[in-house]
Amino acid sequence: MDLTPLHGLPKIKEMWGYDHAPNVFNKVDKQWQEITGDGSFVSGLLRLVSNYKGKGKFSRGPDSWISLDTVSVGIVHWWADTIPPLFKRFALEKPDLAEWAWGKEASEAMKDTKFLEKHLNAKRGKFPHNKKFDWLLSGWYEIARHPEIIEICADHWLQSYVPPSGRVMKKYGWRRSYTKAGLIRITNSRGAGGMSSMVKRAVRELDTKSERKVLPYIFEELYKKPRRWEKITTWPQFKEPFEKGGETLLVANRLDFVSAPIIRVDGSTPRFVSEGNLLTCRDQ
Repeated sequence: MDLTPLHGLPKIKEMWGYDHAPNVFNKVDKQWQEITGDGSFVSGLLRLVSNYKGKGKFSRGPDSWISLDTVSVGIVHWWADTIPPLFKRFALEKPDLAEWAWGKEASEAMKDTKFLEKHLNAKRGKFPHNKKFDWLLSGWYEIARHPEIIEICADHWLQSYVPPSGRVMKKYGWRRSYTKAGLIRITNSRGAGGMSSMVKRAVRELDTKSERKVLPYIFEELYKKPRRWEKITTWPQFKEPFEKGGETLLVANRLDFVSAPIIRVDGSTPRFVSEGNLLTCRDQ
């Protein structure tokens, strides 16, 4: 299979022992800021997980690519072990975009997760960018800011990481949006099992099920990320009580992915904007 890059590659910058391509860390991201700027709970979650720093700056943006853990991409840094199911969705749901990014043969191969699993050969750790991934990076950099690719990414993350928090909320009778956002943030880092174990341990050690006591304790003593809890409890997106049945609100397509300007942090635009005629692919 010919795995030649079909598009230009971004500039690569080494930081903290691994490569960023492009470097979007702590940069103003107008597109992602606007998409996540409606003040909703979902927008708050997406800003939280992409580490919004204020004034339009994020740690991770839609086209982020780093060589940590072999390869990690996107707003939540899916790593090489979790990339194949996400890219499979691109190939199945947006075949024209996938073919534009990687070519017909490679995009067809992506419909089976085994193809990328074998190619990426996921390993944890810090590595320099491996040029054998140039073809994959080239295509990702080209389409990662397409509104419908961003929508799939947001939806994929919400479907994966929101439901476990709902089960814990129901078990303990918790209702605060702060609590739900905190549980989701922990799940993103430690998985559903890790999050659930932390909650059980905190309830046991504190001898209380009070969410006002359990969550601060987890972030301070078990998760060891007190600043994340401070951020969660000061953001207006998480102030209101999380209403019963609110799980139905957690769908990415409630956000406006289309109106935001398609622009990278360096001010450039992908080729598909001017050459690809791929701005609307919804009816595929």
